[in-house]
Amino acid sequence: MPNIHELAQQRAEAVNKQRAMLDKAEAENRGFTNEEEGQYNELNNTQLEIKNRISKLEEIEAQERELNSYVSEPIRADISRQPLAINALDTGEYEAGFMNYVQGRSSGLDIKAGLVEGTEDKGGYLVPTKLQNKLIEALENEMVMRQICHVTRTETTTDIPMVDTYGKATWTGEGVAAVATDDKFKKKTIRAHRLSRVIKVSEELLADSSPNIQQHIAYSFGRSFGEAQEEAFLLGDGSGKPNGLLGSAPVAKVVSGQTSISLDDILDLRSSVKSSYRRKGSYLMNDLTYGSLLKLKDANGQYIMQPDFKVGEGDMLRGKRVNTSDFMPELAANTSAALFGDFSQYIIADRGGIALRRLNELYAVTAEVGFLMWVRVDALHLQVDAIKQLKTAA
Repeated sequence: MPNIHELAQQRAEAVNKQRAMLDKAEAENRGFTNEEEGQYNELNNTQLEIKNRISKLEEIEAQERELNSYVSEPIRADISRQPLAINALDTGEYEAGFMNYVQGRSSGLDIKAGLVEGTEDKGGYLVPTKLQNKLIEALENEMVMRQICHVTRTETTTDIPMVDTYGKATWTGEGVAAVATDDKFKKKTIRAHRLSRVIKVSEELLADSSPNIQQHIAYSFGRSFGEAQEEAFLLGDGSGKPNGLLGSAPVAKVVSGQTSISLDDILDLRSSVKSSYRRKGSYLMNDLTYGSLLKLKDANGQYIMQPDFKVGEGDMLRGKRVNTSDFMPELAANTSAALFGDFSQYIIADRGGIALRRLNELYAVTAEVGFLMWVRVDALHLQVDAIKQLKTAA
């Protein structure tokens, strides 16, 4: 049976053939023929099937590594008689016990939750599923990056095999041996950075209403976590936080001005991205930048462009969705004016669950209780050339 590396090479071969077909059609300024469409779809089905096999192998190998870390001899459990697992965080019993802990009615010992990895000296309890969903909803309301990027979950530091250089095909005559040119692989690593915050809640509010305190915790933590993550996913320097897109996305063009861009500049940015990524591409810019584009007029005082709208898709610019973020820079000297590309190539990886710890004594003199909550997250720009940026002059 092929291992993960061998499967990754097989998948790379299929993807390489897809890319060659796309580039050929693009160079000839045409679409696929019926025969090419069938070949492309067959290749796509092949690489997706291999991707699924890799995912399953990675999952089972991670589980086996975890089990084998406990004993000297490898463990392979007999699953024939194992009952289906139930996630404890989904149960009403766990939720009730958790809220008793939050409101100070119990020490938390009755909650069957493990300590969060990497924080054994400062143990907290995992947040129940319903409250986690409220937190995530509040978090996503503050972010566009989680809406347009690929979000996944990891349990350990994860290495992702990547094709660094594709082998080249060569023309060979009759009776001439083909030249072997292998694809070269590298790996990128997803780790985890801790993001935390403490809030204070009055003992009186805690005693009054558990639904209200759930809503308050979800909104307060979700909002602040969302803002911090959005900033890091765009501007992060990798020091104690994820690396942001503005530090890794190649610069497609530097415009001549410092405080203005033209529609031509935006279209140049779009055309700089490879067609395979451009098909799924969208824009990301500051609200004020997008507003300045909408105000461009011709010599007769008519607006050059009109945004087109599709239900559920928001503003569209020449058929591509426009996303805006408060953490994209405003137009100024030597700043990123806009990003364009396939944002699914930027992976956001959540490690484990959301954890909370009650701080009973820290604010006791003011009749308040502190709550420390933390998440662990990282992000990785997978295919760097899938997203490019437009910059202003220095």
